[in-house]
Amino acid sequence: MNLFVNYLNEIGLDISFVVCKEQGDIILKKLCHNLNIEIFDYDTFEHLVLESKIPKVDYAFSWNFGRLISKKVINYFDGNIINFHPGPLPEYKGVFGINFAIYDQIDYWGATVHFVDEKFDNGNIIYCEKFKLDIEDDVNSIQEKTQNQLYYLAVKVINNIKNEIPLPIEKQDNYGKYISRKDFEQKKKICMNDKNQEIDKKIDAFFIHLMKEPMWRLMVSIIH
Repeated sequence: MNLFVNYLNEIGLDISFVVCKEQGDIILKKLCHNLNIEIFDYDTFEHLVLESKIPKVDYAFSWNFGRLISKKVINYFDGNIINFHPGPLPEYKGVFGINFAIYDQIDYWGATVHFVDEKFDNGNIIYCEKFKLDIEDDVNSIQEKTQNQLYYLAVKVINNIKNEIPLPIEKQDNYGKYISRKDFEQKKKICMNDKNQEIDKKIDAFFIHLMKEPMWRLMVSIIH
């Protein structure tokens, strides 16, 4: 998000405000302060929208926001809220998609830019770019590749808007999975009756990027 705000500022676009989670991002807040950009937590922002005290803008952008944006806010900005989703849509909606990609043992990943509607990651797609995964990729390396892809797509979208080029719109197909935080916590549990292959998949997807591999492999051999 910080990189995106800096980019918008550097190319001379007017940033009317920034909305962050309640606790906020200290670095983001400092950046907004330095750039003289007003910053709100979402609850305050939504309240001000309902009172029509937030300026109308051509487009609003959501990056790693993590909260469902209300229909009233969406309508206030005439449906022109664009989300940068760190995964391919419609295949992987919600959170922790990269972990599930490794668990599902798929050989690709991607990033998506889409319009926001009343459901998570459900709106019409503007751009979706996919890339091949390497056998040595883990959560951290895929995350880095995904963020680079998102930034590339963000620049592409902004260039279209600046040059008054209509954004491509594609309706999402009705398939794929939605992953919640509850799904993530449930899936990563290692159970005593899990088979060896299942345990290995869970460790690769949910744990190995957090600690050194030999330690985890030793623990797995003990569990086995």
